[in-house]
Amino acid sequence: RAQLKKQRQDQAEKEVLEGHQTISEDSEATKKQKRRKSSNGIVIEGVDNLLVRLSHCCTPVPGDEIVGYITKGRGVSIHRVDCPNIKVAEENGERLIQVAWAETPEERPTYNATLSVQGYNRSGLLTNVLTAVNSVSKSVSSVNGRVDNNKMATISLAVGVRNLEQLDRVIGAIKNVHDVYLVERKFR
Repeated sequence: RAQLKKQRQDQAEKEVLEGHQTISEDSEATKKQKRRKSSNGIVIEGVDNLLVRLSHCCTPVPGDEIVGYITKGRGVSIHRVDCPNIKVAEENGERLIQVAWAETPEERPTYNATLSVQGYNRSGLLTNVLTAVNSVSKSVSSVNGRVDNNKMATISLAVGVRNLEQLDRVIGAIKNVHDVYLVERKFR
């Protein structure tokens, strides 16, 4: 059974890769006809009916440069081009596919971006950070905080944004919170 399952996965992957090679040879007019949009706002050139998922390691949002990685049996995983997990595959040029964000914002859902906030611990710091986030984005899906022995606070949060521009506004709002000294996107 396992061998049969592996053969099916290998065949499906081969078909996708063969289709990808054909795409690069198509004319521009044909490429425009073959653009397919997934339900999460991702456009894949020339490929239809593929499962598409956003990777959790780099949490891409519209505006980020992205690339698709063809997984074994799980469709296409979308990564930021600067994601450490995609670098090796990119160097080898294997199982990568061109993808893009949908062009119109109405077609885009909200995307989670993972942020790390560091600051000097004080009463109300977490409340002030969440108030700053709420002024720009109404969606926070997770929050985790800790304080080290030096009274330095680290807050990890996943914020729902529609695009990179909104994420930049969220980061700017958090940076304006008193006692916050670092805000950055995280890779898992």
